[in-house]
Amino acid sequence: MSTSLCWHCPVCTVCNKVSGSVCSCGSLDPSLLTPSLPLYPPPPLRVAFTAARTANFAPGNLDQPVVFDQLLCNHGDAYDPRLGRFTCPAAGTYVFLFHALKLAVNVPLYVNLMMNQEVAVSAYANDGAPDHETASNHSLLRLARGDAVWLRLHRGAIYGSSWKYSTFSGFLLYQD
Repeated sequence: MSTSLCWHCPVCTVCNKVSGSVCSCGSLDPSLLTPSLPLYPPPPLRVAFTAARTANFAPGNLDQPVVFDQLLCNHGDAYDPRLGRFTCPAAGTYVFLFHALKLAVNVPLYVNLMMNQEVAVSAYANDGAPDHETASNHSLLRLARGDAVWLRLHRGAIYGSSWKYSTFSGFLLYQD
């Protein structure tokens, strides 16, 4: 005997009788077959940003946060362009990259990638001459929700240009 299930029970589509969990014709109540989990998994979290400096940054004080004045992309809205900080939206492993072009002055450039208040990695540029040099580095960081990642200018000055030589980027590699 072939059975067919009625998705608007309690009437069985085989025998047209009111059914409980098993109808007298042997067909099952479809509510017992409905999965308790969603049919589709939630979409993956997308987090990525790139910001650039288009104006020189020469604060004159040590250990200043670098705020990038042009946001090129901010998928997931985790980067705050007013503060220059990325705030982790979900636990996982993230990739961060930065490039800072030294202003053409006789002062070395020291840049720190900060995770909360700790130095994750640093970059340095100086050949002793007043010319442009690039300080760059990258890091994979395992972050918890709410962790902050940002760039700190320890010493020196960053060159800014519409050509976007000085940039800060990050993206989620995989979620925990």
